[in-house]
Amino acid sequence: MSNFDYLMYLNRLSNRSFNDITRYPIFPWIISDYSNEELKINNKYQYRDFLKPVGIINEASRRRAEEYFQYLKDDPLPIRKPFHFH
Repeated sequence: MSNFDYLMYLNRLSNRSFNDITRYPIFPWIISDYSNEELKINNKYQYRDFLKPVGIINEASRRRAEEYFQYLKDDPLPIRKPFHFH
């Protein structure tokens, strides 16, 4: 079974379909470098770091997430517990 077939199987189990735009199949985001025209499969720098969530994939987004967390943490009338990204 190929990776694509496996992902499609998982999407079908989740009732995802190409027929409904609100339930469109989901595929993981694994590539981090879209500037090169050629994908070198053995180059580890062309893949995203799976130790980090997609929301903090680069330094700028990590910084924004930290600032947002600090903003929520310092709120004198907190509505909810602080979290890193939304």
